[in-house]
Amino acid sequence: MNIFEKIYKKGLDRDDETIDVHQIIKIYDTYLTKDVKNFLKFLRRKDNFLYFMMEIPNKINQIHNKEYIESNIIDPYYDGELSDEDLYKIDIEVMRDILLNYYLSEAKDSLLYYETYGEIFPFSIYFDVYRTEFQEVVKKKYVEPIVRNLYPLSENLKDDTEFNEDDMLKSFYINVTNNSFTAAVMRFEEIIMPKCLEILGPQYKRNFIKYSNDAIINVKHWNILFFDYSENNKFNNQKYLSETNIKWIPVLDRSDINFDQFYGKFLAKSLEQYIFGYAIKHTIGTSSNLKLILENNFYFISEFAPIMNYISSIVKLGSQINYLFIKILSMNCNLTDIETTFIVNTLEISTKTKDKQKLKIKTYKNIEKELPFIDSNYAKFRWT
Repeated sequence: MNIFEKIYKKGLDRDDETIDVHQIIKIYDTYLTKDVKNFLKFLRRKDNFLYFMMEIPNKINQIHNKEYIESNIIDPYYDGELSDEDLYKIDIEVMRDILLNYYLSEAKDSLLYYETYGEIFPFSIYFDVYRTEFQEVVKKKYVEPIVRNLYPLSENLKDDTEFNEDDMLKSFYINVTNNSFTAAVMRFEEIIMPKCLEILGPQYKRNFIKYSNDAIINVKHWNILFFDYSENNKFNNQKYLSETNIKWIPVLDRSDINFDQFYGKFLAKSLEQYIFGYAIKHTIGTSSNLKLILENNFYFISEFAPIMNYISSIVKLGSQINYLFIKILSMNCNLTDIETTFIVNTLEISTKTKDKQKLKIKTYKNIEKELPFIDSNYAKFRWT
Protein backbone atom coordinates (compact mmCIF):
# COMPACT_ATOMS: atom_id res chain seq x y z
CA MET A 1 0.00 0.00 0.00
CA ASN A 2 1.50 3.35 -1.02
CA ILE A 3 1.24 6.68 0.76
CA PHE A 4 -1.73 7.87 -1.32
CA GLU A 5 -3.75 4.75 -0.61
CA LYS A 6 -3.11 5.36 3.08
CA ILE A 7 -4.36 8.95 2.71
CA TYR A 8 -7.42 8.37 0.54
CA LYS A 9 -8.43 4.83 1.49
CA LYS A 10 -7.32 4.61 5.10
CA GLY A 11 -7.81 8.24 6.03
CA LEU A 12 -4.18 8.79 7.07
CA ASP A 13 -3.65 12.18 8.71
CA ARG A 14 -1.08 14.16 6.72
CA ASP A 15 0.37 15.33 10.04
CA ASP A 16 0.79 11.80 11.36
CA GLU A 17 4.00 11.86 13.41
CA THR A 18 4.71 8.17 12.82
CA ILE A 19 4.96 8.61 9.03
CA ASP A 20 6.60 11.59 7.37
CA VAL A 21 3.80 11.91 4.82
CA HIS A 22 4.98 15.18 3.29
CA GLN A 23 8.53 13.92 2.82
CA ILE A 24 7.42 10.72 1.10
CA ILE A 25 5.16 12.72 -1.22
CA LYS A 26 8.08 15.05 -1.91
CA ILE A 27 10.18 12.06 -2.95
CA TYR A 28 7.44 11.12 -5.42
CA ASP A 29 7.44 14.67 -6.79
CA THR A 30 11.17 15.21 -7.10
CA TYR A 31 12.54 11.72 -7.64
CA LEU A 32 9.99 9.34 -9.13
CA THR A 33 8.84 11.90 -11.70
CA LYS A 34 12.32 12.03 -13.27
CA ASP A 35 12.09 8.35 -14.17
CA VAL A 36 9.29 8.40 -16.73
CA LYS A 37 9.15 4.62 -17.04
CA ASN A 38 8.61 4.07 -13.31
CA PHE A 39 6.35 7.10 -12.99
CA LEU A 40 4.16 5.55 -15.66
CA LYS A 41 4.05 2.31 -13.68
CA PHE A 42 2.61 4.34 -10.85
CA LEU A 43 0.14 6.28 -12.99
CA ARG A 44 -1.18 3.28 -14.92
CA ARG A 45 -2.83 1.88 -11.85
CA LYS A 46 -6.31 3.34 -11.93
CA ASP A 47 -6.38 4.26 -8.25
CA ASN A 48 -2.93 5.83 -8.40
CA PHE A 49 -3.92 7.94 -11.40
CA LEU A 50 -6.94 9.13 -9.44
CA TYR A 51 -4.78 9.94 -6.40
CA PHE A 52 -2.35 11.87 -8.58
CA MET A 53 -5.15 13.97 -10.01
CA MET A 54 -6.57 14.63 -6.55
CA GLU A 55 -3.15 15.75 -5.31
CA ILE A 56 -2.67 18.26 -8.14
CA PRO A 57 -4.60 21.14 -6.48
CA ASN A 58 -2.02 20.97 -3.67
CA LYS A 59 0.83 21.33 -6.13
CA ILE A 60 -0.04 23.83 -8.88
CA ASN A 61 -1.80 27.17 -8.80
CA GLN A 62 -3.44 27.37 -12.23
CA ILE A 63 -7.05 28.04 -11.26
CA HIS A 64 -8.69 26.40 -14.29
CA ASN A 65 -6.93 23.13 -13.49
CA LYS A 66 -7.92 23.33 -9.86
CA GLU A 67 -11.54 24.08 -10.64
CA TYR A 68 -11.69 21.32 -13.24
CA ILE A 69 -10.23 18.72 -10.88
CA GLU A 70 -12.35 19.77 -7.94
CA SER A 71 -15.64 19.74 -9.85
CA ASN A 72 -14.99 16.69 -12.04
CA ILE A 73 -12.92 14.45 -9.79
CA ILE A 74 -12.59 15.42 -6.12
CA ASP A 75 -16.22 16.33 -5.38
CA PRO A 76 -17.67 13.27 -7.17
CA TYR A 77 -15.08 11.04 -5.43
CA TYR A 78 -16.09 12.15 -1.94
CA ASP A 79 -19.77 12.03 -2.91
CA GLY A 80 -19.29 8.42 -4.03
CA GLU A 81 -20.40 9.30 -7.56
CA LEU A 82 -17.10 9.10 -9.49
CA SER A 83 -17.09 6.27 -12.04
CA ASP A 84 -14.35 4.82 -14.22
CA GLU A 85 -16.03 6.40 -17.22
CA ASP A 86 -15.77 9.83 -15.58
CA LEU A 87 -12.05 9.27 -15.04
CA TYR A 88 -11.57 8.22 -18.66
CA LYS A 89 -13.19 11.48 -19.84
CA ILE A 90 -10.26 13.65 -18.69
CA ASP A 91 -9.33 15.54 -21.82
CA ILE A 92 -5.84 14.93 -23.17
CA GLU A 93 -5.15 18.67 -23.50
CA VAL A 94 -6.17 19.19 -19.90
CA MET A 95 -3.78 16.43 -18.92
CA ARG A 96 -0.97 18.01 -20.94
CA ASP A 97 -1.54 21.31 -19.18
CA ILE A 98 -1.64 19.66 -15.75
CA LEU A 99 1.58 17.74 -16.36
CA LEU A 100 3.38 20.77 -17.77
CA ASN A 101 2.54 22.94 -14.79
CA TYR A 102 3.37 20.10 -12.41
CA TYR A 103 6.82 19.72 -13.96
CA LEU A 104 7.38 23.47 -13.82
CA SER A 105 6.50 23.60 -10.13
CA GLU A 106 6.70 20.67 -7.69
CA ALA A 107 8.41 18.25 -10.07
CA LYS A 108 10.80 20.78 -11.56
CA ASP A 109 14.07 19.45 -12.94
CA SER A 110 16.84 21.91 -12.15
CA LEU A 111 19.44 19.69 -13.81
CA LEU A 112 17.48 19.81 -17.07
CA TYR A 113 17.32 23.60 -16.78
CA TYR A 114 21.07 23.77 -16.18
CA GLU A 115 21.77 21.49 -19.13
CA THR A 116 19.58 23.72 -21.30
CA TYR A 117 20.88 27.14 -20.25
CA GLY A 118 24.04 26.59 -18.22
CA GLU A 119 22.38 28.43 -15.35
CA ILE A 120 20.91 27.47 -12.01
CA PHE A 121 17.15 26.94 -12.00
CA PRO A 122 15.63 30.31 -11.01
CA PHE A 123 13.42 30.50 -7.96
CA SER A 124 10.82 32.55 -9.80
CA ILE A 125 10.60 30.33 -12.88
CA TYR A 126 7.20 31.69 -13.86
CA PHE A 127 8.73 35.12 -14.35
CA ASP A 128 11.86 33.91 -16.10
CA VAL A 129 12.50 35.04 -19.67
CA TYR A 130 13.23 31.48 -20.71
CA ARG A 131 9.92 30.10 -19.49
CA THR A 132 8.22 29.72 -22.89
CA GLU A 133 11.26 28.09 -24.44
CA PHE A 134 11.84 25.85 -21.44
CA GLN A 135 8.24 24.68 -21.57
CA GLU A 136 8.99 23.01 -24.89
CA VAL A 137 11.99 21.23 -23.37
CA VAL A 138 9.85 19.94 -20.49
CA LYS A 139 7.07 18.88 -22.86
CA LYS A 140 9.49 16.87 -24.97
CA LYS A 141 11.24 15.11 -22.09
CA TYR A 142 8.32 14.48 -19.73
CA VAL A 143 4.85 15.55 -20.79
CA GLU A 144 4.56 13.94 -24.21
CA PRO A 145 6.07 10.54 -23.28
CA ILE A 146 3.67 10.31 -20.33
CA VAL A 147 0.59 11.37 -22.30
CA ARG A 148 1.50 9.11 -25.20
CA ASN A 149 1.63 6.09 -22.91
CA LEU A 150 -1.47 6.95 -20.85
CA TYR A 151 -3.99 7.74 -23.55
CA PRO A 152 -6.52 6.46 -24.25
CA LEU A 153 -7.11 6.16 -20.51
CA SER A 154 -9.80 3.53 -20.98
CA GLU A 155 -7.18 1.14 -22.42
CA ASN A 156 -4.10 1.99 -20.36
CA LEU A 157 -5.41 2.46 -16.82
CA LYS A 158 -5.45 -0.89 -15.01
CA ASP A 159 -6.56 -2.17 -11.63
CA ASP A 160 -3.08 -3.37 -10.70
CA THR A 161 0.50 -2.30 -11.35
CA GLU A 162 4.10 -3.38 -10.89
CA PHE A 163 4.92 -0.18 -9.02
CA ASN A 164 6.31 -0.73 -5.51
CA GLU A 165 6.67 2.25 -3.18
CA ASP A 166 9.21 0.50 -0.94
CA ASP A 167 11.49 -0.12 -3.92
CA MET A 168 11.11 3.49 -5.01
CA LEU A 169 12.03 4.83 -1.56
CA LYS A 170 15.00 2.46 -1.32
CA SER A 171 16.19 3.60 -4.74
CA PHE A 172 15.89 7.23 -3.66
CA TYR A 173 18.03 6.70 -0.56
CA ILE A 174 20.57 4.72 -2.56
CA ASN A 175 20.92 7.73 -4.85
CA VAL A 176 21.15 10.11 -1.92
CA THR A 177 23.96 8.08 -0.39
CA ASN A 178 25.85 7.39 -3.60
CA ASN A 179 25.71 11.02 -4.63
CA SER A 180 26.84 12.13 -1.18
CA PHE A 181 29.96 9.99 -1.40
CA THR A 182 30.60 11.11 -4.97
CA ALA A 183 30.12 14.78 -4.08
CA ALA A 184 32.56 14.51 -1.18
CA VAL A 185 35.27 12.76 -3.22
CA MET A 186 34.92 15.14 -6.17
CA ARG A 187 35.05 18.23 -3.95
CA PHE A 188 38.14 16.93 -2.19
CA GLU A 189 39.94 16.04 -5.41
CA GLU A 190 39.03 19.23 -7.25
CA ILE A 191 39.25 21.85 -4.50
CA ILE A 192 40.71 20.71 -1.20
CA MET A 193 43.62 18.60 -2.41
CA PRO A 194 44.99 21.27 -4.81
CA LYS A 195 44.89 23.82 -1.97
CA CYS A 196 46.75 21.43 0.32
CA LEU A 197 49.39 20.82 -2.32
CA GLU A 198 50.01 24.55 -2.62
CA ILE A 199 51.03 24.55 1.04
CA LEU A 200 52.85 21.28 1.49
CA GLY A 201 56.50 21.21 0.55
CA PRO A 202 57.56 19.10 -2.45
CA GLN A 203 58.81 16.31 -0.19
CA TYR A 204 55.34 15.92 1.31
CA LYS A 205 53.14 16.31 -1.74
CA ARG A 206 53.59 12.76 -2.92
CA ASN A 207 52.69 11.40 0.50
CA PHE A 208 49.63 13.61 0.76
CA ILE A 209 48.38 12.43 -2.63
CA LYS A 210 49.03 8.80 -1.69
CA TYR A 211 47.20 8.97 1.64
CA SER A 212 44.39 10.99 0.13
CA ASN A 213 43.86 8.27 -2.43
CA ASP A 214 43.99 5.65 0.33
CA ALA A 215 41.27 7.53 2.19
CA ILE A 216 39.15 7.79 -0.96
CA ILE A 217 39.45 4.03 -1.45
CA ASN A 218 38.15 3.57 2.09
CA VAL A 219 35.29 5.93 1.35
CA LYS A 220 34.37 4.02 -1.79
CA HIS A 221 34.49 0.78 0.18
CA TRP A 222 32.00 2.22 2.68
CA ASN A 223 29.84 3.38 -0.19
CA ILE A 224 29.62 -0.17 -1.53
CA LEU A 225 29.16 -1.57 1.96
CA PHE A 226 26.17 0.62 2.69
CA PHE A 227 24.21 0.58 -0.53
CA ASP A 228 25.38 -2.11 -2.92
CA TYR A 229 22.41 -4.46 -3.03
CA SER A 230 24.24 -7.33 -4.68
CA GLU A 231 23.82 -10.84 -3.33
CA ASN A 232 27.14 -10.64 -1.50
CA ASN A 233 26.26 -7.50 0.40
CA LYS A 234 25.39 -8.00 4.05
CA PHE A 235 22.49 -5.55 3.74
CA ASN A 236 20.87 -7.98 1.34
CA ASN A 237 20.16 -9.95 4.47
CA GLN A 238 16.65 -9.09 5.67
CA LYS A 239 17.92 -8.29 9.16
CA TYR A 240 20.25 -5.60 7.88
CA LEU A 241 17.70 -4.23 5.45
CA SER A 242 15.30 -3.61 8.32
CA GLU A 243 18.14 -2.20 10.43
CA THR A 244 19.03 0.16 7.58
CA ASN A 245 15.46 1.41 7.36
CA ILE A 246 15.35 2.39 11.01
CA LYS A 247 18.98 3.33 11.70
CA TRP A 248 20.62 4.61 8.50
CA ILE A 249 17.83 6.25 6.53
CA PRO A 250 16.91 8.50 9.49
CA VAL A 251 20.54 9.70 9.46
CA LEU A 252 20.11 10.74 5.85
CA ASP A 253 16.81 12.40 6.74
CA ARG A 254 18.69 14.62 9.17
CA SER A 255 21.48 15.27 6.69
CA ASP A 256 19.74 18.21 5.07
CA ILE A 257 18.76 16.29 1.94
CA ASN A 258 18.42 18.70 -0.94
CA PHE A 259 15.46 17.25 -2.86
CA ASP A 260 16.47 19.20 -5.93
CA GLN A 261 19.96 17.74 -6.14
CA PHE A 262 19.56 14.42 -4.29
CA TYR A 263 22.46 14.28 -1.89
CA GLY A 264 22.88 14.62 1.85
CA LYS A 265 24.91 17.77 2.40
CA PHE A 266 26.06 16.87 5.90
CA LEU A 267 27.02 13.37 4.86
CA ALA A 268 29.17 14.74 2.04
CA LYS A 269 30.64 17.25 4.49
CA SER A 270 31.56 14.46 6.90
CA LEU A 271 33.32 12.52 4.16
CA GLU A 272 35.31 15.54 3.02
CA GLN A 273 36.48 16.09 6.57
CA TYR A 274 37.44 12.46 6.99
CA ILE A 275 39.51 12.38 3.77
CA PHE A 276 41.30 15.58 4.75
CA GLY A 277 41.97 14.35 8.27
CA TYR A 278 43.17 10.93 7.12
CA ALA A 279 45.60 12.43 4.61
CA ILE A 280 46.90 15.07 7.02
CA LYS A 281 47.42 12.51 9.80
CA HIS A 282 49.49 10.15 7.68
CA THR A 283 51.38 12.91 5.91
CA ILE A 284 52.45 14.84 8.99
CA GLY A 285 53.61 11.85 11.01
CA THR A 286 56.09 13.19 13.54
CA SER A 287 57.57 15.84 11.26
CA SER A 288 57.93 19.15 13.05
CA ASN A 289 58.91 20.71 9.72
CA LEU A 290 55.54 19.99 8.21
CA LYS A 291 53.78 21.31 11.29
CA LEU A 292 55.71 24.53 10.83
CA ILE A 293 54.65 24.72 7.19
CA LEU A 294 51.05 24.32 8.23
CA GLU A 295 51.35 26.92 10.97
CA ASN A 296 52.83 29.38 8.50
CA ASN A 297 49.82 28.82 6.25
CA PHE A 298 47.25 29.13 8.98
CA TYR A 299 45.05 31.26 6.70
CA PHE A 300 44.30 28.07 4.78
CA ILE A 301 44.17 25.65 7.69
CA SER A 302 41.64 27.91 9.39
CA GLU A 303 39.23 27.05 6.59
CA PHE A 304 39.27 23.50 7.95
CA ALA A 305 40.03 23.86 11.66
CA PRO A 306 39.88 27.06 13.72
CA ILE A 307 42.65 25.95 16.11
CA MET A 308 45.91 24.06 15.64
CA ASN A 309 44.93 21.58 18.35
CA TYR A 310 43.18 19.71 15.56
CA ILE A 311 46.52 19.03 13.89
CA SER A 312 48.21 17.75 17.05
CA SER A 313 45.25 15.65 18.11
CA ILE A 314 44.81 13.92 14.78
CA VAL A 315 48.52 13.11 14.49
CA LYS A 316 48.30 11.20 17.78
CA LEU A 317 45.65 8.86 16.38
CA GLY A 318 46.85 5.36 15.62
CA SER A 319 44.76 2.68 14.01
CA GLN A 320 41.67 4.46 15.33
CA ILE A 321 41.81 6.90 12.40
CA ASN A 322 38.81 5.22 10.77
CA TYR A 323 36.75 6.01 13.85
CA LEU A 324 37.22 9.62 12.82
CA PHE A 325 34.55 9.15 10.16
CA ILE A 326 32.10 7.90 12.78
CA LYS A 327 32.86 10.83 15.03
CA ILE A 328 32.50 13.40 12.26
CA LEU A 329 29.31 11.76 11.05
CA SER A 330 28.02 11.73 14.60
CA MET A 331 28.70 15.45 14.96
CA ASN A 332 27.38 16.58 11.58
CA CYS A 333 24.33 14.32 11.46
CA ASN A 334 23.54 14.23 15.18
CA LEU A 335 23.62 10.44 15.44
CA THR A 336 21.90 8.68 18.31
CA ASP A 337 23.80 6.02 20.27
CA ILE A 338 21.81 3.30 18.49
CA GLU A 339 22.68 4.72 15.05
CA THR A 340 26.34 5.10 16.01
CA THR A 341 26.52 1.51 17.21
CA PHE A 342 24.86 0.29 14.02
CA ILE A 343 27.38 2.09 11.79
CA VAL A 344 30.38 1.00 13.87
CA ASN A 345 29.22 -2.61 13.66
CA THR A 346 28.52 -2.36 9.95
CA LEU A 347 31.87 -0.83 9.05
CA GLU A 348 33.69 -3.59 10.98
CA ILE A 349 36.48 -1.25 11.95
CA SER A 350 37.95 -3.56 14.57
CA THR A 351 38.43 -7.32 14.08
CA LYS A 352 40.78 -8.18 16.94
CA THR A 353 38.62 -10.72 18.68
CA LYS A 354 36.02 -13.35 17.96
CA ASP A 355 33.56 -11.24 19.90
CA LYS A 356 33.73 -8.51 17.27
CA GLN A 357 30.53 -6.71 18.12
CA LYS A 358 31.36 -6.10 21.77
CA LEU A 359 34.93 -5.07 21.01
CA LYS A 360 33.93 -2.64 18.28
CA ILE A 361 31.41 -0.89 20.48
CA LYS A 362 33.74 -0.88 23.46
CA THR A 363 36.73 0.30 21.44
CA TYR A 364 34.82 3.19 19.91
CA LYS A 365 33.44 4.25 23.27
CA ASN A 366 36.90 4.07 24.83
CA ILE A 367 38.59 6.29 22.25
CA GLU A 368 35.65 8.59 21.51
CA LYS A 369 36.85 11.14 24.03
CA GLU A 370 40.29 11.20 22.37
CA LEU A 371 38.98 11.93 18.89
CA PRO A 372 38.84 15.45 17.41
CA PHE A 373 35.52 17.26 16.89
CA ILE A 374 34.29 16.39 20.39
CA ASP A 375 32.39 19.53 21.26
CA SER A 376 31.43 22.85 19.76
CA ASN A 377 34.39 24.62 21.35
CA TYR A 378 36.95 22.21 19.97
CA ALA A 379 38.42 21.91 16.49
CA LYS A 380 35.80 21.74 13.75
CA PHE A 381 36.09 22.17 10.03
CA ARG A 382 34.50 25.18 8.42
CA TRP A 383 33.59 24.76 4.79
CA THR A 384 32.77 27.58 2.44
